[in-house]
Amino acid sequence: MKTDLDFYQKLIKAKTEMGAVKKTANNPFFKSKYADLATILEVVEPPLLENGLIILQPIKDGKVSTIITDGTTSIESSIDLGTFNKPQDMGSAITYYRRYTLQSLLGISAEDDDGNRAQKAALPKISEERFSKAISAIAEGKAKITDLMKFDLTDEQKEVINNLKNKKDE
Repeated sequence: MKTDLDFYQKLIKAKTEMGAVKKTANNPFFKSKYADLATILEVVEPPLLENGLIILQPIKDGKVSTIITDGTTSIESSIDLGTFNKPQDMGSAITYYRRYTLQSLLGISAEDDDGNRAQKAALPKISEERFSKAISAIAEGKAKITDLMKFDLTDEQKEVINNLKNKKDE
């Protein structure tokens, strides 16, 4: 009989088999690097599958979720998607949230190694909830991207902003 303990033992074993997540994607807007979703999946998916675990990332009820399950037991992380006027902006947010929820669920981070974080240490951080609301307001034309420049942003948040900027330039 399977138990929750079996699930967590599989998850622990998979985590010990995962390598480091390397920053391979470039963010030209902020001149920094970040770990994109494909890179993270390349690191985490094989050990999870080898241990009988699968990643699901559905969008349901206005939320982007990441679920890791063995078919019996599962763990989940979700973020509210928000509202977007352009499909491209929504697509960028979905990719960002898929990456963020997966990193959160597995406790994975790709720490900034290019000095940007040290330069911006005096700036306050912005919560994911507040950032999501700000992105929605920008997409709706109620706020400006420059409003977010007063915060110490994560690489993932910078990528979302960069994607929005690129869409507005098109």
